[in-house]
Amino acid sequence: MPALTKSSFYLPLVDITPFLEDPQGAAAQEVIDSVRTACRSTGFFQIKGHKVPLRLQKSVFEASARFFALPLKNKLELDSRKTVGFRGYDVMETQSYELEFGAVQESDALRDIKEGFFTSTDLPPDHPHVANGRFLQGPNVWPKPEQLAPVDFQVVLEEYFAEMQRLSHVVLSLFAATLPHGPNVFDNLETNDPMSLLRLLHYPRGLEKEDGKKLQLGAGEHTDFGTFTLLLQDNCPGLEVQDSMTGEWHGVPPQEDVYIVNVADILSTMTEGDYKSSVHRVWNRKSDDRYSVVFFYDGNLDYKVEPLGSSKQGENEEIDAPTIEEHVKSRLTASYGIQKK
Repeated sequence: MPALTKSSFYLPLVDITPFLEDPQGAAAQEVIDSVRTACRSTGFFQIKGHKVPLRLQKSVFEASARFFALPLKNKLELDSRKTVGFRGYDVMETQSYELEFGAVQESDALRDIKEGFFTSTDLPPDHPHVANGRFLQGPNVWPKPEQLAPVDFQVVLEEYFAEMQRLSHVVLSLFAATLPHGPNVFDNLETNDPMSLLRLLHYPRGLEKEDGKKLQLGAGEHTDFGTFTLLLQDNCPGLEVQDSMTGEWHGVPPQEDVYIVNVADILSTMTEGDYKSSVHRVWNRKSDDRYSVVFFYDGNLDYKVEPLGSSKQGENEEIDAPTIEEHVKSRLTASYGIQKK
């Protein structure tokens, strides 16, 4: 493993094929070591050998472009602020990470120059999570067939979502292998219809601008709220990760058939900060529109966000650790400046 120094920035490309074929083998151990080092350095790494069909990756980008090309009035029919479970269209310039910690007044916040589309596990109205008003739980919503044929959008996203659920299990197993708590450490995290969110994102060209001394970006500086994130980029760069030691920003160039994996805040808390949830942003410096497909894995709604290991869990009875549902709800709603159901 490379030595970690104050100036190091480690974001490797890891072929996870050996881990998939023989998790106990010597070649798999090299994969595990590389991932562990990345988690402790930047919290970011890239993977290939993930078994997600390239055909499907291309199809989801095509589907995304079709949706965002619809007239605004059609997209607004699916406004996620008005749906159950926050599904559907994420309107341009509605989210601002500046709002998360009350750093600015809502009227002064710079909104992200992006639009999106949210989908997740499709839960019927009578499912207990939906009936009880649990956060981000509900049925998916889709464009009308005459606006966008299901085979060109809904069917593609449903297939892709299933693939991301499969890959998430693989990545969780890989994270478990890097930790000293055994292979079953995340079993409870994966129960109870674990929460995850698929987000299509579109960053239009040429809209990022300075407002006084601040720069309005496609996505402002932030850390991800959940357990971990799987990101697929198109061929337009824009993702930048900050080196926590030097403050420098490092671009992550797109590569075909490669996923970016990053540790998010919940996993960082589980490891007591040993695994880094790094600050990152999106700055579309090119003259092309940028598209990305993001899968946020959170986990069991009732899982407590606290350090792993029986010696730590429940050790301090005065501290009431939030559940995953409480944690994600607090962070996500703050970033929009409004309450969502």
